[in-house]
Amino acid sequence: MARLTRCTIAGLPHLVVQKGAGRLDVFRSDEDYLYYLESVRRCSESSGVAVRGYVLLPAGAHLLLCPETSLALSHFMQELSRRYVRWFNARYLHSGTIWGGRFRSCVLDPAWELEACRYLEELPIRLGFVLQPGQYVWSSYAHHTGTRVDEFLSDSPVLWALGDSPQERARRYRQMCATPQREWFGRYLEKQARRGWPAGEEPFVRSLPVEDGRRRPARRQGRPRRKKQ
Repeated sequence: MARLTRCTIAGLPHLVVQKGAGRLDVFRSDEDYLYYLESVRRCSESSGVAVRGYVLLPAGAHLLLCPETSLALSHFMQELSRRYVRWFNARYLHSGTIWGGRFRSCVLDPAWELEACRYLEELPIRLGFVLQPGQYVWSSYAHHTGTRVDEFLSDSPVLWALGDSPQERARRYRQMCATPQREWFGRYLEKQARRGWPAGEEPFVRSLPVEDGRRRPARRQGRPRRKKQ
């Protein structure tokens, strides 16, 4: 079966998930994480993709990206993947690809962007790496809470709406992160990215174009129900 065309919409945030093949840890040292982030910066500048948030885990990366054009996201990820594969293979005497197939992604309701970013930044807690998001170095949490500046990050309009100053935005973001996140939210985001379906409120989903067949979730599989006589 031919795979569906990836749904990418210019000007909207997208959740992107890129994982290592099998059980391969693609990040094994601080130098690996730093090189990947430097590659993110370079690819962001060359492809026209704004980086809104991220978390890097040993087995892969979750990125929150906003492309300027419908083709920019794929160009960004292709170049990023190639750059890091060359680094990894040379450093660890590995051959071939290190990624488990093509990257997964879904277009995201802008109203959900901060919650999605927060989900990424809290993944290290859910996986047992740390107890607090601020304890994990390789995420955008420190940037959003004002304790570090990641110059390659581009703050979204919804983040700017939190306050008139960087200090106020950081304070309100910390407050937001202090409240429990809905349990289903992360599972829903991961499923939508895995299937390539949009994630968001129903009015947002229905507002999207339908040319690529990705506006709404696929229909239930199986034999059509018989109509009542």
